[in-house]
Amino acid sequence: MIRRKRIIKKSKNKYIEYKSNRSAIIWVICIFIAVLILSLIYINGIRKLIYKNVYQNITELSEQTVTQLNLAITDQKNVVHLMAETINRGHFNSEEEIFNNFREELDNYHFTRLVILDKKGNGITSDGFEVKDYPNIDEFFKEKCTYLSENRPSTVSNNQVNIYAHVFKLNGKDRILMATINTSEYKEILLRRLFGKGGTYLVNNKGIVLIDSFGNIKDNSANLYDYFKTKYNITDKENIEKLEAMEEGIKNNNIGTFDITFNGEIHFIHYERLGINDWYVVTTASDNTIAYELIRLTIISIVLCLVIICFIVCISIYIAVSARKEK
Repeated sequence: MIRRKRIIKKSKNKYIEYKSNRSAIIWVICIFIAVLILSLIYINGIRKLIYKNVYQNITELSEQTVTQLNLAITDQKNVVHLMAETINRGHFNSEEEIFNNFREELDNYHFTRLVILDKKGNGITSDGFEVKDYPNIDEFFKEKCTYLSENRPSTVSNNQVNIYAHVFKLNGKDRILMATINTSEYKEILLRRLFGKGGTYLVNNKGIVLIDSFGNIKDNSANLYDYFKTKYNITDKENIEKLEAMEEGIKNNNIGTFDITFNGEIHFIHYERLGINDWYVVTTASDNTIAYELIRLTIISIVLCLVIICFIVCISIYIAVSARKEK
């Protein structure tokens, strides 16, 4: 009878011990799951924070590029305007005198040459070239203030150039003063990078690419929206609608930031008004720009979670062992 009571008591103790161990295991599992869920929420929050930071950085980069390009163009427009106004005062009698007087401006403002043409498109350049029947000369004469053209092939070199032009009078006759600058001069300003990656395009409000900082677009009439669709192989409705929204936004003089996804890779895009002509600066950056930062923070988060879980497990084991010793 006594032996039977001992067996029952022993079985009861084992059952209590089993129940206690099971409760401890369930407790540890619950804590593990809770820590895991909190870790995932934390990592997702960090990811959103990093993406928000990229949106802010790409916007700031674009604004800085716009400011720098705007200042450079404004300075050059102002000096061409001043040159034309100076000529209009009647201080010069020939093209040669004009060229000799403004040689310093050529160097200081990175102009390649000055050109003086009549209404038929005939004239000479400051470096000795003769120009005949310059195409679309009316484009320049119809402007009443200093005009900046889109980039075009130079008539005297193999370079792409932009032309500042202003109408003036020489010996009582209308002439056009042109100051040409290599388009590559502006490309240097557009070479700013987000975290060392990405790039910038200068486009007009029709999406025609004027300057490509990547140097990949060789066609002078390339459309940026079509180029994006081809380069990134964009065929899905969602991303096409985003590009169409940017196209509409640029036509309506808006600014914006968005991202497109293809082949599992996210690309961030910001478009910003230049404030000159109808030009826009479009800045792009892939999610590779944030990959390192995201991976680093994710690894730190995972390691921290593992440390917390190990600590909880060790404490649980310690409590269980201590409770067993007391019994």
